[in-house]
Amino acid sequence: MSLVDTWLTAVHEAGASTAQAVRDMNAELGTAYSQSRIGEWRHGARGPHLIARRYMLRISIAHLCPKMRKTARERLTEQLT
Repeated sequence: MSLVDTWLTAVHEAGASTAQAVRDMNAELGTAYSQSRIGEWRHGARGPHLIARRYMLRISIAHLCPKMRKTARERLTEQLT
């Protein structure tokens, strides 16, 4: 899974559409990315700029950390039993 896919999964699970996610990104970063540009990033035709990668990474990490902690707890429980 790519960073773009992880970011989109995070925003979709939070209840936002792709269009809303792009609007939020543009508002925070002062950019003018389009949904088609996100598609280009997602399919590898272009890579996101550094500022966009940092933005998506921050959201993706926040989304994944609770899932990772849960997995770590489950592993520890399994090892102790």
